[in-house]
Amino acid sequence: MRQHQIKSFVFSNTNDGVLIGEGLYLQLKLSKDAPKEYLYYTNQLEDQSKKIGNTRFVFLPFDFDPSTSLIIQLMDVLSNYHKIAHIDLTQFHSFLDQSLQLYDHTSFDNIHRYMKYPKHVIAFLKAILDDLGVDNVLDKYLSTRSIYKIPDWK
Repeated sequence: MRQHQIKSFVFSNTNDGVLIGEGLYLQLKLSKDAPKEYLYYTNQLEDQSKKIGNTRFVFLPFDFDPSTSLIIQLMDVLSNYHKIAHIDLTQFHSFLDQSLQLYDHTSFDNIHRYMKYPKHVIAFLKAILDDLGVDNVLDKYLSTRSIYKIPDWK
């Protein structure tokens, strides 16, 4: 079975889950490396995880509306920014523009409550939002005493 056939076996509509990881980086053209495995978060599992061929599904209890899906993908990209081989910065900036149009504080709070993103990743997001003039309240997750290492993303 091909990857899209496997996906359609688990997902009945677009709000059932979201692609992350290497498959996402290839889809967004951030990387040209073919993924070894496709990884999806989905609300359509009875178990915590399921693997079919080279596709793995992990349960998350969210309705994957466009805002939630983009925030999860954005945080995945930021979390793994340093691991994306030969990242295409033009495509990265395009992805940021698309993601930040749907950025929502409430959605981020709900996702973070469950996902528990590391502070350095939240600081990376805050630096991007601040630089692009997007209002945010991410200070509440960060320490004023800490200095977070932000990758060169410009």
